[in-house]
Amino acid sequence: MARAGDRDQRQDAIRELVVRNEIHSQDEMGALLATEGITVTQATLSRDLREMGVRKQGGLYRLPELPKEAIRRRRRVFRELAGMVQTVSRGGTIVVLRARVGQAPALALAVYQGEFVEVIGAVADVNTVLVACGTAAQARTFARGVDEAIVLRGL
Repeated sequence: MARAGDRDQRQDAIRELVVRNEIHSQDEMGALLATEGITVTQATLSRDLREMGVRKQGGLYRLPELPKEAIRRRRRVFRELAGMVQTVSRGGTIVVLRARVGQAPALALAVYQGEFVEVIGAVADVNTVLVACGTAAQARTFARGVDEAIVLRGL
C-alpha cells in the first residue's frame, strides 16, 4: 500500500502537470508523471483525479475552480501581504517572509486570515515570518503568489 506522502507527492505532481500542460488522456498524464519519476497505475490515477476534483473540460483535464469569494479573498490578502513583505525566499516546505521591524506579527495574522489551503501554520518574530506549507509544491505556489503581488504592487 502507498504511503500518504507518496499520494501527496503524486497529487502535487498531477496538479503541476495539469496547470502547465494540455493533457487529453489519462495515458498522456501517466506518461508525463513517468517523466517526473512517478509511476502510477490507471486505477490509482483515476482515484487521484476523482479525489482532487480534476475534470475533463473541452477535451482537456482541468483543476476545479475556487469559488469566486475565495479567489477575491486570496487576491486581497496577497495584496495586503505585498504591502508588508520586503523579501520572499523558500526552502522545501517553508516560505520565509521578511518585513520591516515590528511588522511580522501583523504579517503572520494576514497569512492566517487568508485561509490559504497551502499553509498549515506561520510563526513570527520581529521582522520574519516562517510559513509552513504542506508540500514543497504548495510552498512554491504560495511564494509565487506573494512574489507576483509584490511585482504588481511595484507597477
